[in-house]
Amino acid sequence: MGHLSAFYQRIIEWDYPDIPARAPVYSSDRPIKDKPLPRFLDDGAAAKFLTAARNLPDEFDRLCIEMLSRTGMCKGELLGLTVDSVVQIGSAYWLRIPIGKLHNDRYVPLHPQLKR
Repeated sequence: MGHLSAFYQRIIEWDYPDIPARAPVYSSDRPIKDKPLPRFLDDGAAAKFLTAARNLPDEFDRLCIEMLSRTGMCKGELLGLTVDSVVQIGSAYWLRIPIGKLHNDRYVPLHPQLKR
């Protein structure tokens, strides 16, 4: 449909003889592309993934993978964290994610292993 729409637009621009007054193909005629939802790892695959991540030589890489997988943060949110992002509320530790997906601060419980 996109090619057909572009074809009609071009022949109208180029002033071909016997052209329609306007393109007979509208943008609403194009089918909506599917946006696949993210797929989550099952428990076995997640365990293998985290085991492989723990064997990485770079400590920062290990930390990033653990943080992303255990908190559900986006890459941009991880990069936006500051030193004061770990907050203690009661006896538990939480991760304050500033201006995230929902355009406001949100708090995610911090896994004990990540707190270390």
